[in-house]
Amino acid sequence: MLRIQKVSPEIIGTNCANFSNNSSLTLLVHDFTSNGYITWIQHLSTLLLLKQDSNLNVVSVDWSAGAEPPYDQAIANARLVALEIVHFLGNVHTKSFKPSDVHIIGHGVGAHIAGYVGKMNRLKRITALDPAGLYFENMPSIVRLHKEDAEYIEVLHTNAYRFSQGNKELLGHADFFANGGKKQPGCNDKLIYLESIRRGDLKTTVVLCHEYFVERCEVCTIKNFSY
Repeated sequence: MLRIQKVSPEIIGTNCANFSNNSSLTLLVHDFTSNGYITWIQHLSTLLLLKQDSNLNVVSVDWSAGAEPPYDQAIANARLVALEIVHFLGNVHTKSFKPSDVHIIGHGVGAHIAGYVGKMNRLKRITALDPAGLYFENMPSIVRLHKEDAEYIEVLHTNAYRFSQGNKELLGHADFFANGGKKQPGCNDKLIYLESIRRGDLKTTVVLCHEYFVERCEVCTIKNFSY
């Protein structure tokens, strides 16, 4: 069973019982209107920790207080979240663990938060799940995820079509467009993101993105492959 321990950035690197300074680190960063305890994050955390060759710390970044509407305020808050993550990485920096060894998995706006962190402290790897398009697409690289933010960046697009909340640009070293990166099977294509939240119908393409990634990790865990 996954054990969740809520701690501050100052505590986790010093006296958090479940954190190992000798293990690598994966950070999970949620999207706008979400939280760090959402089901897919808990599921993915469990899968990563269950890997037979895993020597890993998994930390979920809960920025839900800053991820609430209005959207433009959440976008502004994203930079502050990145600063907090950099502060946290500085606290856990040891001889055997360096911030440059970190892997961040970010969803939606969380993908760009990963990019902001990488701009201040270049990362080993970023996995971007449906990076947000609104206020980020066709913008300078300094305000969005860019392939220089980490040694390797992989991007999964499932919601990259006109008038969607996804991003159609090539942002990483490898960009994958599931089913063309557009509307996915099983989704209510007529609902835009915020309307789907209002109605309680979260089965949208942007939500399916992390489901695809979690399923990929399930297969890799079962077969003992690298995720």
